[in-house]
Amino acid sequence: MLNRYVKPLSCMAITLLLTACAASGPKFASVKDAMPAVADNTGRLFFYREYAAFGSGMRPDIFACGAKVGESIPGGVFYADLPVGECEIAIPSVMYPGERKMMVTVGTPKVQYFRTWMGASSFGGRTNIEAATEEAALKAIQDLALTNEKKN
Repeated sequence: MLNRYVKPLSCMAITLLLTACAASGPKFASVKDAMPAVADNTGRLFFYREYAAFGSGMRPDIFACGAKVGESIPGGVFYADLPVGECEIAIPSVMYPGERKMMVTVGTPKVQYFRTWMGASSFGGRTNIEAATEEAALKAIQDLALTNEKKN
């Protein structure tokens, strides 16, 4: 008799655990029109990560121009306004040495988008990053949670 409750309870526990790993905050679509304009001499970089169960418990830090600007959170999007010029984006690996890096020119264009996702390897997950087109990014981020909380 106990067996008939084990499977449903296990499924509920797994669902709650995975949901707890997802980003929280207002949906991007509901706040995009209230976001501040990009100031002169700055550019805006958006970072987003669509939800996937693989690696959902990992929230690697994202650094731009030498400072932490946020975290790669499943189901989340955030932005950082940075001074115009050359800037290195880096995401350190949580599981083993190494990091993903890329150079960008902030301000060209004024707003840029970057997709992050967890990649599998034989040693664990690694956060990947790539530039995204505005069209693809805006389509992907509409239902993601805006996570622009205070950066530590």
